[in-house]
Amino acid sequence: MKIFQLTNSEVEPMGSVIKKRRKRMSKKKHRKMLRRTRVQRRKLGK
Repeated sequence: MKIFQLTNSEVEPMGSVIKKRRKRMSKKKHRKMLRRTRVQRRKLGK
């Protein structure tokens, strides 16, 4: 029982950290995509 409680308490905060990291990564990915499309938009506009 002690081991199970210990692992459970360790797993939960780690999971939240990973979720936060995933959110951050998705934001950066979106920003990268915007940069790529911005160049294409300029070419289309001119």
